Amino acid sequence: MFNGGRQLKRARLDSSLTLRDVEHLSRILSAAYGDDRYAVRISVLSDIENHSRAPSIFRLHSLCLIYSLNMSRVLEWFGVWPKASERSTVQGYVRWRTRPTKLSCRR
Repeated sequence: MFNGGRQLKRARLDSSLTLRDVEHLSRILSAAYGDDRYAVRISVLSDIENHSRAPSIFRLHSLCLIYSLNMSRVLEWFGVWPKASERSTVQGYVRWRTRPTKLSCRR
């Protein structure tokens, strides 16, 4: 089980921020980006912290900026391993699945 919500709550408390503070700061970011998807409402943040609800990538971006956290590390808290994409595992799998096969001719 991943504990991303608990880790984010710890980061918020370590930053001495209230839920209301985070909502306010995320609205500032949202306005700067011109995109409401970056806003983090209090109820959503509470769900993320207490019920292990995974945030959207936009909200996660806002939280990382507000708490000064590394996005890759926070993604790992939620079970996403960004470094795995560097190993080209999917490309290797696709090459393996599409390689020519030998056909046997039995008569």
